[in-house]
Amino acid sequence: EILSIAGETPVFPEDLRGMLQYALWESGEEELASYEDVGPELANRIFRLSRELSGWDSFGELLKTRQISRAHVNRGLLHILLKIRREDLSLYQAADYGQALQILGARKDFVQAGGLSFRKLNPIIRLASEGKKADDISRRILDSERAATRLWESAAASRAGSPVYPAEETRKFLMLE
Repeated sequence: EILSIAGETPVFPEDLRGMLQYALWESGEEELASYEDVGPELANRIFRLSRELSGWDSFGELLKTRQISRAHVNRGLLHILLKIRREDLSLYQAADYGQALQILGARKDFVQAGGLSFRKLNPIIRLASEGKKADDISRRILDSERAATRLWESAAASRAGSPVYPAEETRKFLMLE
């Protein structure tokens, strides 16, 4: 049931309003300016106008200027919500976005035919799938991905009127028919 709800429940920007409001209340102007796509001018506007946030779309319209497009504002707000700082993104890019991923499932016929042998998989994949420690950058990227997934799942669960989904790293390996 959880998987079908997660797969069918859309998430809209307005579903993230409360989470964004909290993130803004917890951030100072200097911290806001440290996020990707949020320069000093946009950080100042966000900081000054954060109490006027009544919806994602209306806040985006309030923040845009002739110099800062609505798409730029939306990217900045999303980076604030996901806590993606400029320096982090530079590190991720320099490390070619790390070397870890988490395998959540596979088709049953593929596994039974020997197609999913963790010993034969690229060491990059084995890193996460066998529970080995990732290097610092890979771990940070994986943690960032998990945080983004939790935000989405929380918004989807709220929209669907369902309990919050379990964290992805605690879920059992999904075997698809």
